[in-house]
Amino acid sequence: MLRERALRAWVVVIALLAVVATALSSTPAAQRGQEPPESTTEDLLEGLRPAKGRAVVLQNCVLCHSTAIILSSYMSRNRWDEVITWMQNEHDLWPLEAGDRALILDYLETTQGESAFDDDQLNL
Repeated sequence: MLRERALRAWVVVIALLAVVATALSSTPAAQRGQEPPESTTEDLLEGLRPAKGRAVVLQNCVLCHSTAIILSSYMSRNRWDEVITWMQNEHDLWPLEAGDRALILDYLETTQGESAFDDDQLNL
């Protein structure tokens, strides 16, 4: 179990390094005569807002799908928990340690909960 976690963590680190290397090797927008995009409060690397549990979400969720599916979903904590169980039953998501599951649910409830949807709509 610990070995699998370490392997997953390395996969995430390597993927993030590849993204950073690609971004650094690209020609900046200003050099192409374009205005650079405005930065947002979201982390530009993976789009997930900073909050407790974000690292655990990155370690467990983005190995199977992009952050876009997370960022486009707003659900209650109970519904997020049901979705995790569904992914485990139907899509072979590995068993999560109780502490990790709680951190993931805390993060999703805070950043992608039903009230977060209302807050995001107000900030448009």
